[in-house]
Amino acid sequence: MISACWPLLLTATATPAPADAAPKALEGRWVFEAVLYQRDIFGAGPETPLTPTAFEVKRDRLTIRLSGLKSADAELTTDEAATPKCFDARLSNGHVFRGIFALDGDVLVVCVQMESERKRPTAFSTLSDDRTVLFILRRQR
Repeated sequence: MISACWPLLLTATATPAPADAAPKALEGRWVFEAVLYQRDIFGAGPETPLTPTAFEVKRDRLTIRLSGLKSADAELTTDEAATPKCFDARLSNGHVFRGIFALDGDVLVVCVQMESERKRPTAFSTLSDDRTVLFILRRQR
């Protein structure tokens, strides 16, 4: 289940961060519409303590809300010149998770590699034999 992957996401090893703070367009609260992992789709359903419920972005800060646990806070940096656009989220313990994102109005698509020894994803996909997770989020107004 996707909930089992969040501890891996929160303990990824540190890598250099992109240079720019998060763009203003990313600011706000983003709620999960769907999560795709190894070709399985997880939508709204029963929550576990590690179920992601929202991303909140304010300036250069990312808060990951998990049901049943304290939130995880991270410094967020982006590189909008990259194709696709990419981000690093550096946790207070120094660990970093890296991913790519696409923004279309009030829909945010995020793709993250769950294994720290692998490179940042280059496409918005997840295969049955990899540890890439694709999140589809909607801005909460």
